[in-house]
Amino acid sequence: MPTTQPQHRLGVLMDQRRGELRLRWKDVAARAGISYEGIRAVRNGTGAIRALTELGIEDALQWERGSIRSVLDGGDPVPREPAATLPPMTPAELRDVLDYLQFKRASNTSAERGA
Repeated sequence: MPTTQPQHRLGVLMDQRRGELRLRWKDVAARAGISYEGIRAVRNGTGAIRALTELGIEDALQWERGSIRSVLDGGDPVPREPAATLPPMTPAELRDVLDYLQFKRASNTSAERGA
């Protein structure tokens, strides 16, 4: 089955995103929940893309839902925003955490000696 222009473009964009995320194709396939051959068929435009496959690939490539359909319709994929990170701790908060961890470690060591 010959590759159509939108399918070829999808394969190119998938490869670009894979590179951005520093993943191997086997990693993408595993994260998408499909076989390596399945991801290759999608990339090469030789396989039909089922709904669950589409969702899995979008998750694996960290694209928003509907990105694959958008590419096939001539649009662009939309990368997901990175997960929010916690704000940095103040020195006082960091000391509290370290004190707590030292306390827990000392408690565990004492319990091991007494057991």
